[in-house]
Amino acid sequence: MAYNFYWPTHGLQPQRALLPTYVFPAWMSASNHDLHHYMPQYRPNDWPSHQSGGNRQIAAHAIEQTKLNNQRRAEHERSAAGTSNPSRNYPVKRKFTSEDEDDQRGETAAIKKSKRSPERKHLPSSNSRRDPPTASSHPEVVVSSDDSETELDDLDRVIQQRKQLSSEICEYCELHVQKEPDYLVKEELRRRLENGIREVYRRSDLVLVGSSLNGFGCRGSDADFCLLVTLQEVDQRHDARFMLDEIHQYMRANFSYVWKSCVIYAKVPIMRFTDRITGIECDININNITGIRNTHLLQAYSKVDRRVVPLVLWIKYWAKTNQINDASQGTLSSYSLVLLVLHYLQDICSPPVIPSLQESYPDTFNPHKDILRIHASLNGRILEPAIRFKSRNTESLGELLMGFFKHVAFFNFKKNIISVRIGSHFSLINSWRPQLIHIEEPFEKMNVARAVHKLNRFQDIVHKFKQAHETLRDDPRCYLDDLLSLGKQKPGKVQKTKRQKIKDALNYIKKKESDVKNLISFGSSRREKAKRENDLHSSGQNSKNNSAPRIKWVKR
Repeated sequence: MAYNFYWPTHGLQPQRALLPTYVFPAWMSASNHDLHHYMPQYRPNDWPSHQSGGNRQIAAHAIEQTKLNNQRRAEHERSAAGTSNPSRNYPVKRKFTSEDEDDQRGETAAIKKSKRSPERKHLPSSNSRRDPPTASSHPEVVVSSDDSETELDDLDRVIQQRKQLSSEICEYCELHVQKEPDYLVKEELRRRLENGIREVYRRSDLVLVGSSLNGFGCRGSDADFCLLVTLQEVDQRHDARFMLDEIHQYMRANFSYVWKSCVIYAKVPIMRFTDRITGIECDININNITGIRNTHLLQAYSKVDRRVVPLVLWIKYWAKTNQINDASQGTLSSYSLVLLVLHYLQDICSPPVIPSLQESYPDTFNPHKDILRIHASLNGRILEPAIRFKSRNTESLGELLMGFFKHVAFFNFKKNIISVRIGSHFSLINSWRPQLIHIEEPFEKMNVARAVHKLNRFQDIVHKFKQAHETLRDDPRCYLDDLLSLGKQKPGKVQKTKRQKIKDALNYIKKKESDVKNLISFGSSRREKAKRENDLHSSGQNSKNNSAPRIKWVKR
């Protein structure tokens, strides 16, 4: 008798059923009357539907069939091992191993779990066409609807959080980004100052640099100026200080709109004052050509992708709220923060949001390019070649913000150097002085984050980024206002360095020693006073014996 098994094939020609579980020798044909010992006895009409019991019938049928197959396998092994019928050479089947036992236990556990679950998955109805039973047809994993609903709710919250973060960042940028009227006010201030300074240095030019011109400025940002008195480099320690002192004295004497003026003798000395007419705080330096090149580079980066400016503006605002955006206090400067964000968009985002402009356009952003040509291009008198780059990155502002916080929180600043020049980071080299944070200046190749030289300040900066990352990760209902409120809270205790602990211990010991010395000196002075009084008293008694006048002691 021939055993032919066919499954419905949705209108196609019937095909012989494949048997993935058992492998038959070549000599065994379908006409062998013992074929039923080696293959499962599933037939389309025997497979139960959900109308007649659902998963329970399927599970019971699977258990019965497994037991039946195990019994047949055991009988065959006994008959093959014995000599009852040596003329029939049955193929020796593999033994029932521990893996089969584990699979069977897993099936039983899944069946019990399906019985306890309140809702069950059902097979298609009996009227629909049935597919052959496979491993995925068995109810091994049953996911309850409650778990799936909670997972969907969490996913919806995360998506809603990212959308809300993106919209809030865009709103902040629209309200606080520098507009055209703000730039025109600063340009008019530049012309007024330039005409006054030319009375001292006739052939000088005053150039507007910094955030007022690079595209990352806010409406209330200060105005940075660079006074070009020559095309050669100027000694910042001597010549620049002398020129600033001379300009400062002249402006205080002749310009009534200069208010609260002073000269700050830093590595690049500046003259700082406030304009009475506009209320803008101004900084003037002498021949800082690198500042002009940086302004030109950052202005190009701000125009590459529309997500760059809103992200940078809000991160600067967040850092200022958390008190980690002040180089004079040992934290990050605004320029360092901008380079940090640009490095993240270049190196960490995949695909990158922005390219490395110095690598892609070496002629335009050459460190030896004529400074007058750069000045003319900043003012729009010369048109530079257009930057043609379209990013394939489709992340929203909310996703970029969360990724930036995570990147900075776990980045190894002590062993790596962040470089916007090459669009990546590299290991610390010998020519660099080891510091806490290493951010390369794109043209001078120096560390612009050298102001962060105290360990407690560095730990505070990393702590703020970790706190923001964990808050956004753990709470899907956290938005920008919640991040800003974290910065207004009192900071926790910062771990002291080993040197600081030793110093505090020595100061404590010195204080205790001084206290002990004071106590000893106080006690010795009291004893000496008592001794003097006793001596005087004894001398009085001796004088009495010698008929001398008696001294009367009065206790005060």
